[in-house]
Amino acid sequence: MKTIFITAFHREQVKDILLGDIRKVLENDRSVRTVFLVPDYRVSELKRTFAGSPILFEGIADTLYCPPLLNSFFEKIIRRFRTLSHTTRRVCRFFDLWLISTSAHNELFETYRPDTVFLSRADLSLDQRILREAKRRRIRTVGMISAWNERVPSRFFLRLVPDEFIVWNNTAKHTLIQHEKNAAKRVFISGVPRLDRYRNGSHISREVFCGKYGIDPAKKIILFISVPHVNPEEHRVLTLLNSAVEDGAISKDTVILIRNYPSDETAKGSIVWSDVLPSPHIVFDNGPTFWGSGKSYIDGLRRETTHAADSLFHSDLVITSNDTMGIDARMFGKSVIDLSLLDQTSGDLLQTLKKFLENSAYGVKGRKKNVQGEFYKLDGKAGWRIAHHLMRSMEC
Repeated sequence: MKTIFITAFHREQVKDILLGDIRKVLENDRSVRTVFLVPDYRVSELKRTFAGSPILFEGIADTLYCPPLLNSFFEKIIRRFRTLSHTTRRVCRFFDLWLISTSAHNELFETYRPDTVFLSRADLSLDQRILREAKRRRIRTVGMISAWNERVPSRFFLRLVPDEFIVWNNTAKHTLIQHEKNAAKRVFISGVPRLDRYRNGSHISREVFCGKYGIDPAKKIILFISVPHVNPEEHRVLTLLNSAVEDGAISKDTVILIRNYPSDETAKGSIVWSDVLPSPHIVFDNGPTFWGSGKSYIDGLRRETTHAADSLFHSDLVITSNDTMGIDARMFGKSVIDLSLLDQTSGDLLQTLKKFLENSAYGVKGRKKNVQGEFYKLDGKAGWRIAHHLMRSMEC
């Protein structure tokens, strides 16, 4: 029997791996023993949630690297990787691999003796710790770069590099090769696993969705995804939009549905009625979020994911400062206004908004082009492709 370690420390990793086809495919293959490495405080709950499944869970504590000063030195180096030569990087990585202690994971690796280690977000600190121990033991490693494009450059700067890479699309592949020239022949393009659940899922009716907020289903819905930690002035945009509806610059058959970004505790509830004057054109979505719904961690993630999909599906236009939710919206064929790319205090925003609302075909060609570039394949099988690639890696 082959054994694979899979990391799932971050919320998005859990949604991509545990709630998708990657877990389902691997747990149905009885020739593979799948061990998920998760935060130590999640182990008991995950074992209860997946009771009866052959998959295993082991907890990893988020302890300090040792020695800490040397670790800080290598952390600073990685921030300069863009300016370092390939040879210099190799030297730095050699000393980083062998001088930083990973003894905390000795027992875990000795107990299971994995054949392959899959780092589902290769840039994360905890994933890098597992990667370090695996490389020392010459275990085959596969790392996923969870990014659509170069707008999140930190995810392409890795202290240590795995034997193989999985990326979501051709853009990410080209960006990775720019940073890691030797990676060209070791990259597998999978598609975006988190979009499988959107593609394969069902949605509540528009009448039911609008009924939650007392919205007339015939009205246009502008979904305003609030990300105040990215754009602290976004409440001013809401005031501008509300005035535009009041003055008739935008059709009065328009409602603005405000959704607080669900994955950030500091953002939850940051936009409140004190920031925006009460208006019949503005409705707050107090639906399920990551921190406030579900009987368990996994149940909360499922509910939040379903609600997010329904919100995107029934919106006519999405406004946000968050690149991730904007890309998710385009998967549904929605027009997206990225506030980070517009002058939010001028008529630029209102003119763009009016074009999208008055003409549903406006920008369709551009959206289709973006979808093809960002998503690779929208067939709902990205997780399936990743799982089967991992099984092939174990056979090598």
